[in-house]
Amino acid sequence: MYLSDFLRAITVLGIAVCIFVPGTTIIIIFILTGVTSFITLFQAPALQSSIIHIVGKQHIQKASGMLSIADNIARIAGMSIGGILVAWIGGGAAVCICAATLLLSGILVMAAGHFPSPIEQNRMERPRLCWCRSCW
Repeated sequence: MYLSDFLRAITVLGIAVCIFVPGTTIIIIFILTGVTSFITLFQAPALQSSIIHIVGKQHIQKASGMLSIADNIARIAGMSIGGILVAWIGGGAAVCICAATLLLSGILVMAAGHFPSPIEQNRMERPRLCWCRSCW
């Protein structure tokens, strides 16, 4: 997930540079926006699948619901805050702030550390019955 956040930060920063550089064609901004959207396609499933590792199987429904609510609030509030920022400091600076928040997101995900996979959890929970099972 952090790799997608870092890559999105780079592409969004590229969009900001295109906004600041006079004479940049809109096609370059469209391409960078498409690349950013493509990278986001990989981030969303990774986020959803990591929830079970954080909260466990017993709380997955509640956590998924809360994540959906938080995501929808962020989408609505993000558009409003983005519009205010564009009006207040300009489009290029607002896009730079977006890139900075993506960079911060990647750093925070890296700081969260590794979540054990379900296979690793099962190996920790189950006692080994015989020596031959450990190599299978």
